[in-house]
Amino acid sequence: MRRGAPVAFRSGRSALPLSRPKGRLVDPTKTEEHMKKLAQPAAMLAVGFLVLAIWRSPATAATDIGHVLAIIGTFLQEVLAKLAEFLGSFGTS
Repeated sequence: MRRGAPVAFRSGRSALPLSRPKGRLVDPTKTEEHMKKLAQPAAMLAVGFLVLAIWRSPATAATDIGHVLAIIGTFLQEVLAKLAEFLGSFGTS
């Protein structure tokens, strides 16, 4: 049997043997451009909601933004603490 030839099953289906696909590779620049095209409308929507929230009630929007920043800060603090604990475990036996 030659390499890459279909293998017949009893049900009549065919499948290729397990091997690395020989097709063309994905171009990373195209993937990046595609992600930018998908992220741009989401970012514009987020900015729109932020502007609308500030326009309607600046004090409430400032409080909400403060809460979000506090949550992000707490998360980053926990990540750094876990990272320090992990790296510190290499020094002790």
